[in-house]
Amino acid sequence: MRTIALRSQRQILANVAKQNSVGCIVPKSLANIVENGKSYVAAGTPCIIDLENRNSPAKSPDSVSTVNAVLLHDVDVTQGNNNGTALIHGFINIEALSDEAKVSILNIKSEISSLLKFVPDIDSIADEFDTYAEFTGTQYFDTGIIPNQDTRVVMDLLFNLPLGINCGLFGSRDSVYLNAFYSFTVNGGVDLRISYGSVSYQIPVSSLPLNRTVLDFNKTVWYIDGNVVATFGYTNFTGSQTMTIASVRQEGGLTNTNAFIGKIYNYQIYQNDILVQDAVFVPQGSIKYSPVPAPSNCIWDRVSQTYITMSGTGKLNIGRVQFTTIRPEFESGGTFTGTQYFNTGIIPNQDTRVAIDCELSEGDAGLFGARTAYNVNAFGFWSQQASATYSRTDYGISSVQIPRTIAQYNTRLVIDKNKNVTTVSNGTTVSTYTNTENNFSSGVPIYIGDFNTNTSTRYGFIGKIYNYQIYQNDVLVQDAVFVPQGSIKYSPVPAPSNCIWDKVASQYILQSGTGTIGVG
Repeated sequence: MRTIALRSQRQILANVAKQNSVGCIVPKSLANIVENGKSYVAAGTPCIIDLENRNSPAKSPDSVSTVNAVLLHDVDVTQGNNNGTALIHGFINIEALSDEAKVSILNIKSEISSLLKFVPDIDSIADEFDTYAEFTGTQYFDTGIIPNQDTRVVMDLLFNLPLGINCGLFGSRDSVYLNAFYSFTVNGGVDLRISYGSVSYQIPVSSLPLNRTVLDFNKTVWYIDGNVVATFGYTNFTGSQTMTIASVRQEGGLTNTNAFIGKIYNYQIYQNDILVQDAVFVPQGSIKYSPVPAPSNCIWDRVSQTYITMSGTGKLNIGRVQFTTIRPEFESGGTFTGTQYFNTGIIPNQDTRVAIDCELSEGDAGLFGARTAYNVNAFGFWSQQASATYSRTDYGISSVQIPRTIAQYNTRLVIDKNKNVTTVSNGTTVSTYTNTENNFSSGVPIYIGDFNTNTSTRYGFIGKIYNYQIYQNDVLVQDAVFVPQGSIKYSPVPAPSNCIWDKVASQYILQSGTGTIGVG
């Protein structure tokens, strides 16, 4: 295959140390740039790579297959197919992509591999909720959500409530005591009121925390920083007005005269315990969450994957929280010593996929898996102490050995068991192993950190797991990161222990087994 001199290369990696890539053949059909009579495929262009046959040209994304790669560099295809490099695991600096690559990403109709993360430049990656909006009393947002008796609003904020005026925090009502679900200050800013249905409760503003605070109005219970402030009797009601944030929607569709004054970092709205809006604030032009730039200083809703623009008057200022350390998305991992594991609650079958970012260590180690009995309805990855020269990948009744030179100890690996095909990447090379196809269901759930044999544990994992994802029939059903006890990075409810946060279900998964998993 010929090699053609390229134009100036752009660096699309947000973190050059944490990436895995493979050689590939780039077809001319992917060309999305024409410049000075030459055709190029832009760095960052999404594609589908056949990892079992890399001599097969990369394919354009379709509406079914998972996009498992982006091109690492521009590729000149003026004279036809040419050699290229496909990134299959890493952090892509979306701000460094060309407009052509961004358009290609925007047009993807199928799923993108969870091993590819589109982020701002690594220098700007902080905790997930790293921005806030500063409200001055005239700005608010319409959530589009009508409350009822099963609504919940969680708000992370910093009060700056002035005396002499009443300010709205969130919510709506049909009249003062009808179909109400809201919070605002009353009595000239002296008291903070919360209302549910036809009942209200209030506390002095002077008793509120002076620092950053989490308000959680969960159906009938009002919490401040996890402490119960008030409990209402459960009653059925449904409002007719949509809730607003930083104000209260009142009867006739009007908002209260004075909107909130202070900072809001993020908020979440639930209906009947289902997350329906998950809001973070973004500055105008931001492409942190979407290839489409934010149209103004506004909200990005991570549930609907849309922007929510401001109502009211005046300018909404967006600020960034200052952190002492800056880390990529998966900054922590769980350290297993052979006695800890997690029950995922997911029963595997022939269409299951587990992708896991980990480090193996010597010892009797079941990285993950489930089976009815030995070599029966099995889905997992493990090694036996007596067979330290290899690991095994099991699928139904099929078992394939992976040499220790590939499944290396003390090396960060990405192990992707996609149905009957397992790939192991060590950052330099990617190796692929295929089990015989067969239909099965294990009947018991996958354990992480052990191999579940009909609800029994035996092969406790020794090593470190940074994160993992589980798919059923190509649908992401669990996306796990490790969090230390007390963490509120992903939820206003502190982590009850060193455990897992599942970003799909938005809930904690607690450790099983004995001893304490280390998180760091």
